[in-house]
Amino acid sequence: MEIVDVFRSYGSEIDSYARWLGDGGQRMRDDFARRVQATPEESAAEALAWSFLRTHVEVFRAETRDRGGPDFGCRSAGEEFFVEATSILTETGTKKTGLPADIGKGGAYAPPFEMLRHKVDDKYRQVGRADGPIILAICVLNFTVGAVSFRPFPIELSMPLFYNREPSGVRVASVPSLSGVLLLGFGAEEVRAIGMLHPAAERPFCSNWLPSVGFCQFDPWPPTGDDTFRWVRGNPSRVYKP
Repeated sequence: MEIVDVFRSYGSEIDSYARWLGDGGQRMRDDFARRVQATPEESAAEALAWSFLRTHVEVFRAETRDRGGPDFGCRSAGEEFFVEATSILTETGTKKTGLPADIGKGGAYAPPFEMLRHKVDDKYRQVGRADGPIILAICVLNFTVGAVSFRPFPIELSMPLFYNREPSGVRVASVPSLSGVLLLGFGAEEVRAIGMLHPAAERPFCSNWLPSVGFCQFDPWPPTGDDTFRWVRGNPSRVYKP
């Protein structure tokens, strides 16, 4: 998306986010303004992730200009977790899935597994550590990709991004410092939000901290045969049928 298209669609969220960053120091706001000019779609995704989160939890600045770190800190139900926001570009989403950005066009498509795994592997090395669970928020501004790919069945097909399979067939958990993935699809009035929980995270994320989002998790872990899953929303002991 060109910068004019990004501002036409998401200018209000970008401006609000810039003001929020400015409360933490003018340098952070100036840095974001430069990123908007250089990478408008990625910057819009960061602002949109912040906008979504602040309607559900308390959001505070976790990243500093000098030390880096996850983009946001969040407080919910008396607990803290951290969120790193990233995006899948509209052109990339179309190329990887076969789904066009135009609403109403499309046909056969590829599951989002490879697209998501590449993004997780890429960002995992950048996120670093935090004093709490870390969620990677992957945003897409391609409405069709979010509407079609961010649904329960394609997400279940993508859960293997949390493990590597040894030659013996044994599944070994990977990216353990990542607690889960939050997928956010924009382009319509209602944000499509769906989550994936890491089965062996160093710092587990509790679905009750984002009770409006349905999360997929392995059940059991490690699997005793084929991968099987359960969905939770809010109360982690209550099974949710998406």
